[in-house]
Parts: sequence; structure tokens; C-alpha cells
Amino acid sequence: MKTQFSLLAMVAVVACGPTTETSSTTEKATPIEIVLPANVEWLEGRHYEMSLPNAEDYDSIEWQQTGGTDYGWTVDEGSVSLTIPTLPIGYSETVSFDITATTREGEVSQDTLNVTVRSNDRVLYLVKDDNTGNNSLWVYNAETGTNLQLSGGGDFTSVVDFTLSPDGSYIAYKADEDVDNRTELWVVPVTGGDSQRANADFLQVGADVSKFVWMNDSSGLIYRIDDAVDGQYQMFHFNLEDDAITRMSQDLVDGGSVLKMSLAPDDSAVAYVADAELDGTYEAYAVDLATQVRSKLNGTLIAGGDVSTSLYWAPDASRIAFLADSQADGDFNLYGVDPDGTDRVMLNGELVAGGDVTTVAWLADSSGVLFRSDDQVNSEYNLYHALADGSDLIQINDTLVGSGAISTYTLNADQTHVLYRGDVNTDGMYELYSANLNGGERVRLNDTLDAGEDVFNAWWVGSSNTIVYRADSDVDGRYELYAVHRDGSDRRKISKEVGEADNANMSVNSQVRFSSDGTQVLYIADQYIDGIHTLFRADLQLDTVNDILQGVSAQADVEDYDLSPDNSTVLSRLEMPSTAVDLMLSAPDGSNNLKVNNSENNADYVDVGLALWSPDSSRVLYVADELSENYGLYVADPSDGSRLRVDELADESQNINFAEWIN
Repeated sequence: MKTQFSLLAMVAVVACGPTTETSSTTEKATPIEIVLPANVEWLEGRHYEMSLPNAEDYDSIEWQQTGGTDYGWTVDEGSVSLTIPTLPIGYSETVSFDITATTREGEVSQDTLNVTVRSNDRVLYLVKDDNTGNNSLWVYNAETGTNLQLSGGGDFTSVVDFTLSPDGSYIAYKADEDVDNRTELWVVPVTGGDSQRANADFLQVGADVSKFVWMNDSSGLIYRIDDAVDGQYQMFHFNLEDDAITRMSQDLVDGGSVLKMSLAPDDSAVAYVADAELDGTYEAYAVDLATQVRSKLNGTLIAGGDVSTSLYWAPDASRIAFLADSQADGDFNLYGVDPDGTDRVMLNGELVAGGDVTTVAWLADSSGVLFRSDDQVNSEYNLYHALADGSDLIQINDTLVGSGAISTYTLNADQTHVLYRGDVNTDGMYELYSANLNGGERVRLNDTLDAGEDVFNAWWVGSSNTIVYRADSDVDGRYELYAVHRDGSDRRKISKEVGEADNANMSVNSQVRFSSDGTQVLYIADQYIDGIHTLFRADLQLDTVNDILQGVSAQADVEDYDLSPDNSTVLSRLEMPSTAVDLMLSAPDGSNNLKVNNSENNADYVDVGLALWSPDSSRVLYVADELSENYGLYVADPSDGSRLRVDELADESQNINFAEWIN
């Protein structure tokens, strides 16, 4: 998680200059004194900026790192910025900077800023009491080995929804914390403390906080609530710093309600769909968070027309795309507009009767959008690229065969080419293609297919031009893995031959994973026994395939798996012939396998219900009924398989039914 918050006020300069004092012969500038804060701390996975708050008073400000790890900091006009990467659990060090500040009069002051850089790994988990059915929210601090209950209230409090703030500092959750069965929105630091209620007092019985989302800078929340009239939702902003609650949806017509909301990537505005002016007619609006000015995004709608609930912000927040049946009822066109409602343009071509636009995605640089549209023949979807200002429209795919359609598409990492799947040449036969965003370089990537055969899934591999796809190219119904370059060259099968040549029931599963460097492909297949899946690794550089679970029972069925962030170890949950579900750690080349959990508990078989890697790959978190009847929380060391139960469940009526690493 990389979150940005500024330290502009943390490095302070106290200055009497550039004022002067008068003597009988000369004027001297008063020396400046750099006053540094105590106990500055930077946490892993976050972005920091440092600047002297009165930098304009100086001719130059120089920073020099004199101690600790160089995390790739940069200087821009006297300000320093850097991002702390993921660190090992328990890591701490001191990073030192020498600061030299020079005034326009030439007075120079120097000092040293010492910063503690440390890891910040925690586990957020949800405990369910089987007797009451209530959920409570807890956090385990992997740095200190301590647990803390975050949600408050009495025995009947139940958490029904929660989410972590982008900077990892707070949890927002819905719970009946004040009054039983009255669910409200609360915020609490992950370090514990008093919860803050984010909504005002309810004005009507049965009110409900609906959707809620964090501001991108973690300063507050946007949420929907029907606090005044049952079923009529208004939109509010909660400011975490001063507890201020502001209604963002402004006046709605009687019966009106906010249906969908979408926050701008830069927190500048929130767009939403509501029947604000005419009950039952849904339109799109955006409210500027600074000025509270509301702007309508759509133009005049025809009778029965509406704006779809899907709102698409450009990544730079400069434009909003939305769908509306403004010209013919039920025919949804795609429009682009500025957040203040100006420069509205239709991005697709004219639709045929019954046509619409779907599957909209912005380019990363906000220059345009991709979408599917049946603008030529109803239900025959072509793939298009449109510039954000509506000045150009490009059909990416070739002309479709009758009744053909593009079904799915994905962009490569550098946003130059698109991978798409569809029955372009033969009705009902789904094949794989790549093309340039300008519609050029169209290439069919799969080999010739026979009747009934298809390409089913496809993935860009990392930042490379390699594509891996899953298809039944050899035997109808038996899916295997293939790799190909985006220009159609170097096509090859990368999975082992599956099962017997005539057994179409045995296939590579769609659970395909890739190493972070794009060289390794992990997949599961019922390779040896129909319905019993085992785990494999294909090396794209060496064109080799190996069984990761060498030496493990052939009857062990892989339920799920994951590769560690550092690509060194694979964890898998295996349903064993005994019916126990075990946690296995393996080297990707199959050279070592280590079972972590106990398989039996008082003659009953253990179920490992969840397993997750820590961000630094040094620990595995898992949930299992290993020592008692309830599901407890365990942390294991993959180097030797040692494990420790870390939760503080009160009795066997309590079980952990959710857990995730946070930092």
C-alpha cells in the first residue's frame, strides 16, 4: 500500500530574518535557526514529502543523506520526496539528513534530521460469535505480538461491513455500536482508541448507512444514508480532522434518492447519480468538495431516459464518462464531460435501434477510453478507442462475422496494444487477437481451431509483450496453456500434456498466476486423476514445466494457492485423501515441500480455511481449527514451518471468518 501524506509542517524553520538590526556602522542579518521535530517516523509502503514551510525566504535549501538506507529520495526546489518500500517484519533503522539553508543575504544554517524508518505489519481480522451471530473487528500487531479489539459497544454489537483507509491508519466500519439493530458508520485508528461516529443522529427509525468510501488522502469518508426519509438516500462527507458532516447531494426532489456515487481520483469532487429533479428520472451530477457547487453532467433526457449508474472518472480527474439513453429510450450512448458539466461530447458513433455501449475503461494517461458498442448491428459488439474530447473514434477489431462480437479485452502495461477475445471470423468460435490502439497491427494469436474449440482466458504477462492464454486447441473441451508474442510469433504450448489424449474432461484450471518478474507461470490441472488438481510451474525462459507438489499424495486436491511476493515460495491449500485441508509450502521448482499445520484435532480432521502471504514474504497467515473446535489465527515462518496461534478468542463459540495483512 503506497499512501501519500505530507510532512510539510514537520520540518520547521524559525526565522527572525531577513530582518536586520542597526549598529553604528553596519547592518547584519539575524542568523536563522533550524528547529527540527522530535521522533519523526516513516512507515513502510507510504510516500512522504518534506519541505521547509517558509522555503520562499531562502535562496537555496540543500539536503544530504548522511546515514541509513538510501530509499531513492529526490529533491525538487528544496523539497524532498521518497517512498518507503515493504520492509521485513520487525525492521527499524535511522535515516539521517543534513540540511543546509542559505538566505538571500548569505546567512547559512545547518542541522541534522534523524528519522526512524520501520515496518508496520498488522493483521485485521473479524471474529464471529456463533451463539449471538455478532461480528467484532480485531487487529493483531505482528511487530509487538499484541491483539486489540477495534469495534466497541456491548455484547450485541455486530460489524456488518468495514474497509481500511488508503494510508492504512484507520478502519471505517458499519455496526450497531450505540443502539442494538441501528447500524451506523464508525471510524477507529488501527492502533486502537475511541471510535468516531461519521454520521449524524438519525431522523427516522430504520435509517441505514449504505455505501461508503474513503477519501483517497484518508482525510474522511463519502457515504449514503437515508437518515431523514426511509429509502431516500442522501450523500454526505465526513471530515476526520474536525468531525464535520456535510451533505453533498444538496436538495433532492420529494422521493428523490442518490443511487450511485463515485469519488474523483484526486478527491476534488464526487460524482453521483440521483433523481434529484424529477422523481424516478436518474441524472448525473458532480459536486466540488471545496466549493459545494453542484453541476449537472448530462444534457436534456428524452421521456423515459436515464443516466446509467456507471460513472467513470479519468485517472487525472479531468473528465467523467457516463452512459445515458438521451436519444432513444433504452439505447445507452457514452458521453464525456468536464466535472463542472461543460464540454460534453458523445464518444461513440450513432447506435442502431436497440444498440448500447458497455465495458468502458479509461487509458492510464486519461487521453481516451476503450469500450464495446453494437453500433452497426444490434448485439454485435465492436471494440472502439475514442479520444477524451470526442475528436476521434477508432474501431480496433476487424469487421465481425454475422452474429459475432468482441466479448472481453485488456490493455498491455504500456497502454499501446489491446488484447481482445471474440468470435470475429466464425460465429460461436471465440479466438484471441491483439491490435494497436489505433486499430493497426491486428493479429490473430491462437492457432487454427476446429469446430467447438475456443480460447477461454488470456493474460498479458507483466510488462512484457508475452501473452498466455487458455484454450482447447488440441482436444475439444480439454483446456491447456499456450504462450505467444503479441505479434503472433513464438506460439507454443507451455503446460504439460493433460491426462490421456482422449480424455477431454481433464484440463488446466483457470486459476493461473504469474511471478512478479513475468518469467514463471503457475497453474493447476487434473493432470493425473480426473477431478484431482495438482500444481505446476511453467518457466517461460527455459520452456520447462515441473510438478511443484512432488512427493505429495497423488490424491491431494489443490483448492487454492499463491506465490510469495518475492517469488521464492508457493503456498497451497490441499484437500487430502483423509478430508483434512492442509497448508503446504513449496519451492517453485518442486525441490522442497513442507506441511505447516497439524492434520488432526482430537481425531477430527483439520480444515485450513484461509492462507495469505505477508507483504515481505517472511510469514504466512492462516486460519484453521487446528487446536480446538473454533477457527483460530496462526502465523507461520516459511523457513522452518514453525507456527504460533496469535488470536485471543474467548471461547469455542467464536471463530475467525476473515483476515488480511495490512501495513
